[in-house]
Amino acid sequence: MASPHAHTGIDPPGITTADGVPDLTAPGGLAETLGLARGDVASVHVESTGASERTSLTFLEVAYAGAAAAGLPGRLVLKRTPPAVPGARPARAQEAGFYARLAASLPSPPVVRCLAARVPSPASPGWFLMEDLRATHAPAPDDEIDLGPAVDALARVHAARWEAGERFTWPRSNPTEESVRAAVHRLASHLPVFFDTAGDALTADGRKVYERVFASTLRPWLRMVDGRAQTLIHGDAHIGNFLFPREPGGSVYLVDWALWQADVGARDLAFLLLRWPPDRRRRMEEPLLRRYHGRLEALGVRGYGWDELWTDYRQCCVRNLTVPLMRQARGRSDRSWRELLDNAIAAFVELDGDALL
Repeated sequence: MASPHAHTGIDPPGITTADGVPDLTAPGGLAETLGLARGDVASVHVESTGASERTSLTFLEVAYAGAAAAGLPGRLVLKRTPPAVPGARPARAQEAGFYARLAASLPSPPVVRCLAARVPSPASPGWFLMEDLRATHAPAPDDEIDLGPAVDALARVHAARWEAGERFTWPRSNPTEESVRAAVHRLASHLPVFFDTAGDALTADGRKVYERVFASTLRPWLRMVDGRAQTLIHGDAHIGNFLFPREPGGSVYLVDWALWQADVGARDLAFLLLRWPPDRRRRMEEPLLRRYHGRLEALGVRGYGWDELWTDYRQCCVRNLTVPLMRQARGRSDRSWRELLDNAIAAFVELDGDALL
């Protein structure tokens, strides 16, 4: 579980940078942020830094001196996000919100241990301070990785918040039939451009699949209106967001919680398997789903049968048809969405998506 020293709201008094973020590269700033005495942090060394358009990363090596710091990790990573911009996509702010609101109460692993976090506001940036796992964990080394431990990680998260009453306060939660239909219809408005851009990559039969799906009653999406068997999902559970142990026998972690929300757990499973071509997905999906279902039951989830899971998974595979559509609309590279296009259509056909519309 997360550290009892986790700070999840207002910054403690202490050394801060010009943008209002506590100066965690200074022993005093780090100590006060963690609720320790000044002398409990002997030194802080910036090992490396990195930045993207929306975030910055600072990797720290920390030496502790006091008994109060026993058990705290010596390698940390500070992730900063810019101030919240009204009307902008809230993904990075949402990730800081995840670590501030939920991370401390979720099992670790698979959630990375978070020691402190602050949600960004229009006036100040957000940040969160986590354990740096690079020495022990890394992204999947190759496409032949065993996905079983990744599915186990998803089951632990899903079981921890299964039908939690608090889910109605989470991002994109508590949808109505009207809001779901409006969201899907907004996506459908991109279809003409999507068809033109896809060109020969989208067969006549594939185009008809999209036309049937978006002209349907949208039952797979309306499943979100039914609160039954809903839980906390990662929302972006592709293989690159799992960290696998460098040595055999370790646990898998889930990172980049920018799209966490309430939904059926099968949404994460369908998205995880979307990357793989039909032949491998066909071999993996039932064994992995049965493993997931067994893990849920072992973790205390009751009243959710195999048939319900299988139906939810099939419906989520129908919903996967929106993934290449959204990626193309956001200007992602051809390779990013064209491979997913073929995989999503193949799963729709093989899993009899028409019967679910």
